[in-house]
Amino acid sequence: MKFSIAAPGLKELQKELKKLPDEISVKFVKQAMTKAVKPIVTRATAAAPVDTGRLQMLVGVSARIVKGIKGRQDRVDVRVGPLVSSKRQIANKLKKKAEGKIQGTVLTSGAWYGHFVEYGTTSQPAQPFLRPAFDAGKEEFIATFTAEVREKLDRYYAKLPNTRK
Repeated sequence: MKFSIAAPGLKELQKELKKLPDEISVKFVKQAMTKAVKPIVTRATAAAPVDTGRLQMLVGVSARIVKGIKGRQDRVDVRVGPLVSSKRQIANKLKKKAEGKIQGTVLTSGAWYGHFVEYGTTSQPAQPFLRPAFDAGKEEFIATFTAEVREKLDRYYAKLPNTRK
């Protein structure tokens, strides 16, 4: 599920970030988004249906910086949902949840079936847990994200000899 956010003040924040070098601005955005999305992850974890508990245990966030091609700006890709890609990421998540008590078979794959649970199949009704978590937490996400980025910008400019404005 991809989405764009429009909120008062985000355009100005974006202009401010564009003044910075890419490696700094995307770092700030990645850190702020990762922090801002945590309440959504918490809600999704609590709302995830429990059969084996694997889906609920593996709801998490992954963030990465995607390099821009042909003069395009770098961007931040943040995903919330069941972890499916990295065995190391899954192992770390399970260690935190299970306090180090991990079965070897658990690491063979993540909760790859999460989208079937969220959207349903022809034989299984949908049991949405991600979208409701996002809908309930998007205002908090925007507030936390903008506050975090502003704080990072203020700290960055405070370190420079010439201050902005």
